[in-house]
Amino acid sequence: MPKQLSFSPEVLRELETALSRAPMFGVPLGAALTDVVVIDLINGQGRWGMVKYCRRLLAQCWLRHRKAFRPPLPPAVPSDKILVTWRSSSSRISELVMPVVQALEPERCIVLYEKDDVVAHIPRGADCLKYTSVVPHEPDIWAPEFRRCWPTWKAALKAVCRQFGLPIGVYQRLALELVQASQFFVGCRQFLQAIRPAAILTEYDRGSRWACLVLAARSLAIPTFTLQHGVLNDNAIGYVPVLADRMFCWGELARAEFVRGGVSLDRLLIGGCPRLERSLTVNTREARLKLGLDPATPVVMLATAPYAESERTHLVEIFATCMDRLADVAGVVRLHPSEDLETYENLARRHAQLHFFDNRDSTLDEALAAADVIVVHNSGIGSDAIVKGRLTIVVDLPSVPLGHGTDLVEHAHCPCVQTAEELLTAVRSLLFDGTAQERHRSTADCFVGRFCAYFGHESARKIADTVLESIHSGTPASSGASR
Repeated sequence: MPKQLSFSPEVLRELETALSRAPMFGVPLGAALTDVVVIDLINGQGRWGMVKYCRRLLAQCWLRHRKAFRPPLPPAVPSDKILVTWRSSSSRISELVMPVVQALEPERCIVLYEKDDVVAHIPRGADCLKYTSVVPHEPDIWAPEFRRCWPTWKAALKAVCRQFGLPIGVYQRLALELVQASQFFVGCRQFLQAIRPAAILTEYDRGSRWACLVLAARSLAIPTFTLQHGVLNDNAIGYVPVLADRMFCWGELARAEFVRGGVSLDRLLIGGCPRLERSLTVNTREARLKLGLDPATPVVMLATAPYAESERTHLVEIFATCMDRLADVAGVVRLHPSEDLETYENLARRHAQLHFFDNRDSTLDEALAAADVIVVHNSGIGSDAIVKGRLTIVVDLPSVPLGHGTDLVEHAHCPCVQTAEELLTAVRSLLFDGTAQERHRSTADCFVGRFCAYFGHESARKIADTVLESIHSGTPASSGASR
């Protein structure tokens, strides 16, 4: 397997600055590269071998010369229609977006989706459109502006790659994404000019496809809002600068992190998290039986996250070494949706007592209900567990930024460990020491109020009221959600 490389978060800021020197139709497109930079470079999941390089080169040539795509554009919609984005049927996305669509009233919504599996989840009454089926590609509109911008973009990409010592494969990956983003941006402008929604609400305004949509909307003065779809790392890397007019934060902690990341306070509204509820939807016995675990045996669960593979396996090794020394306690590793079980085959053979589960083997509530103690490094599952009353431990990997784990340690006062021996002590304490359990739950409750202000239906209602008020008042600002 090719070696993984990871790079400084400063790469993203430098790219956006460099690419802003040649805006397309007056709009800088650097923000459309966020997914690639964060996932492939900062998290170290990119692959830069020669085969990948050649494939990307061919893909870029195809994009630059592909034929026109002219779908019949939908007609203009009623003036109160809201365009809501919904990229996948992942529970963390569907459970975030669906309650807001319902609170807005489905008949008022046009759902723009990316993956076909979303359709089955869209509430009855909402219109739905597939992104790649309605966004046109008109070479006569795109090509002249692209030819004007490309020399500056190309020079900027190469300069940043030299500055950070990035391999040539990184340049090719960024160039491919930028060519595609420029076509989607131009297509989104045409699409939005045709339908003219009253506002746009997206679950992530800096995702590669929705960034193009939001940038196009801004160029047409269409109000835009974005939800906070996940937990934040230091200075909200990957979330800032916020592209939408307004960002709905889960709570005070996230809003403060956005401000540290340079976002103006007046663009940040506290709307809570529609996906989260305080209670679990399944009991412990049912959850353990579904996963093939003994209902009577205590369970400790490690939740992985998408940082570099070497760091993920190091984290699992620490957890496995700890669990080897705990008799009559089941150790469970729940993979992140981006991972597969093959990554951990060697570890699974060496630590046969561990149970490895694909993310699709259980819902998040089922996984949390099955476990007595949750172990994370930097993962939103840690804060989800605390919200739902589960005991949580943070493993600090010195070579990987702690990110959201810092919030769990500093504000929820979760135990923080670095070694298998320290983890063993913390697990024993939370499993078998009633005083330690009560102390953990007491401090965790204080954290929850700052982490998320509103939950479930109440959160969805706050967000919907704010969006609707902004439409009726004719401005994107609103007092409908807490400032």
